[in-house]
Amino acid sequence: MSRRRLTLILGVLSALGPLSIDAALPAFPTIARSLGANASAVQLTLAAFLAGIAAGQLIHGPLSDRLGRKPPLLGGLALYTLASVAGAIAPTLPVLWGARFAQGFGACAVVAVSRAVVRDRCAERDAATVYSGRMLVSGVAPILAPLLGGLIVATFGWRAVFVTLSVAGLGLTLLVARTLPESLAPERARSGLGDALRGAAAAFRDRRFVRMALVGGASEAALFACLSGASFVFIDRFGLSPERFGLVGAANGLGIVFASLVNRRLVRSVGVARALRAGAGAAVLSSAALVAAVRLGAGAGAVIVAMVAGVSTVGVVLPNATAAAMEGRGEGAGSASAVLGLLQSGFDLLAASAVSLLAHGMPLPMALVMLGCGVIALLLVLGAGPRDEESAGGAILTHPEPSPPLP
Repeated sequence: MSRRRLTLILGVLSALGPLSIDAALPAFPTIARSLGANASAVQLTLAAFLAGIAAGQLIHGPLSDRLGRKPPLLGGLALYTLASVAGAIAPTLPVLWGARFAQGFGACAVVAVSRAVVRDRCAERDAATVYSGRMLVSGVAPILAPLLGGLIVATFGWRAVFVTLSVAGLGLTLLVARTLPESLAPERARSGLGDALRGAAAAFRDRRFVRMALVGGASEAALFACLSGASFVFIDRFGLSPERFGLVGAANGLGIVFASLVNRRLVRSVGVARALRAGAGAAVLSSAALVAAVRLGAGAGAVIVAMVAGVSTVGVVLPNATAAAMEGRGEGAGSASAVLGLLQSGFDLLAASAVSLLAHGMPLPMALVMLGCGVIALLLVLGAGPRDEESAGGAILTHPEPSPPLP
């Protein structure tokens, strides 16, 4: 399989997470009215989804090192499809929380296994390019999903969103079964689950790996802080309709896609480490501008511009941090991917929960959480020691490791 085709398939698979999140965002106020809940309680459905992703990391990743990449992926997609059906018929908010948790647990297989597939086939610089390319493909989801979600909610109601997600899960299950080849060589498979868990423990002991994982997690957490609070901010506070709020979500998606395009060129010209520093610095500046706009009482337009700028930096920081973290974890890539996802989704969960519990539809807590996440990512990047810097891309600028051939 060519690298281009692999990138396309992984990008389509990776669209499941953004689709699951962004399509449901315009429905939040409607869900609150339908189930008699307040804004914070409905926002916790996103936290439940992220908790499912976090909980599944250390299951799907080690299993993929033992059984191969495809079996956990197919099992996770099947669970996701069934959980989406449960969400569509949920009679109460606690049932919807449970359905969203199960959705996240199933979708986690896509997150954990796809990173391992890239590491099976690519060295760091090529991996950063593939991750960016994957983000370009999956970036269609956060552009279209809010528009689709707003239209579905306005026309058919919020339950139809989950029906749509169940159809998407079924389609992706068929895609994996028919087109994705197994990437784990038999001689690299772990002999037992204990072996795989030892691989996860080794990843936790790797200082550079943990640092880069936390950089990516802090960057992604800013995005989830935005996603958790934005619908109530713009629909309830600024008075946007669900359809118009869909355009705001689409702007976020377009920003990430554009940043991913820029990152592909940036990595080729300056390397992973410098691109990572540039992205982390831009995230802090953009989020600081968002806080200033909110504090000064700016209108919806100015808030949207600053918010989109901050979200867009994820397209630079996340793929580079992921590639740098996974570079040294060729053995047990599935377990390492699980640890990476656990650390990152833990950050996401904390940020989304903080906004859910503190914001109450107000924009300032959302903006402050985004800024805090950006500052953490930048400090971690700037605090990298010489060995971290070399491993994260410095040495590869002059002596790039050749990527393994693709069959």
